[in-house]
Amino acid sequence: MNNFILRIIAIAIAGLSIVSCRHENKALLDNIQVDTLECIQKISLDSIALTYPSMKVQHGICCIADNGGEYYFHLYTFPDFKYIRSFGRKGKAKNELINLLDFDFRDDYVYALGGADKKILEFNIQEDLDNPRTIYYDNDLQIAELCCLDNGNFVVYNTLGKHRFTELSKDGKVLGEYVNIPNKEMPTKEQTLWIGDIEASPNGKCVVSPTMYGEVVDIFNIEAKDNTRFKGRLGEPKYWEEKKKGFTLANPLYYGFTSMCLSENHCYLFFEGTKYNDEANKGEMCMRKYDYQGTPLARYSFRDIIPSYIYVDEDNSHIYCIVPDDDNKIYQYKMK
Repeated sequence: MNNFILRIIAIAIAGLSIVSCRHENKALLDNIQVDTLECIQKISLDSIALTYPSMKVQHGICCIADNGGEYYFHLYTFPDFKYIRSFGRKGKAKNELINLLDFDFRDDYVYALGGADKKILEFNIQEDLDNPRTIYYDNDLQIAELCCLDNGNFVVYNTLGKHRFTELSKDGKVLGEYVNIPNKEMPTKEQTLWIGDIEASPNGKCVVSPTMYGEVVDIFNIEAKDNTRFKGRLGEPKYWEEKKKGFTLANPLYYGFTSMCLSENHCYLFFEGTKYNDEANKGEMCMRKYDYQGTPLARYSFRDIIPSYIYVDEDNSHIYCIVPDDDNKIYQYKMK
């Protein structure tokens, strides 16, 4: 959920693994027709002020996270979006967060990643939301993304490390680091280009992480500790240098995957493909559908919106999009 924050605020850059790489078939993707979707409904949300929101759905409950307002999290019924309650108060107390970088929602538990606090708060939505469990992680870690596994452990992205995946125990201890980042050393420590959302598949067998910049997707098998990587035409994240007031900044050349949703058999990834600081180049701006081997299956365009998060309800062939600063609306689409 922190894509917008990470574009504005540079994060300091901060185990061996074998990476099994497979390049995406560019011709296959290019030959897939883009299906332009029609919006069938706009759903207004109560009791919330959205700035750059994200959403996750589990077992008939939607959890929306946002940095605007007194609370970070808001629960709604799904799919009718009736407001239940808000929780996760902002603040410096033990049960509060100074800032929210990312979150996960899995099996009635919400996991909130605090950056300045160096902690993860675990909320049980069926119990007392005012007294979450606090998990402190090592001060040497600078975590920007996380997801929770079925066994209670976490997989995170550590911006101070040289791997795409770091596994933490349920108590915040490092268990392993996997998937080397090529050419991690850069001429500046003010930009981390290999960052990307991290999410565990519903069956708990793998973790998927597309890059926010460039066009790379890693699918990490948790049990085998084996990774499959596929790339598009933009390839690995690239940067260009900019000098400002005596400092050299490394800016991303292209924005890549900015949102995703995983189902039992498919990965849905929203891909921008927009060139940095180039308003004339709109990029692809499509949601892509892949299987877990990285084979592209479909592409969908939402016309005029750029979602900050997507959720795909495959059972009913519906797509739900949430859009920044858009009068608290959920956009619902019908998927062929």
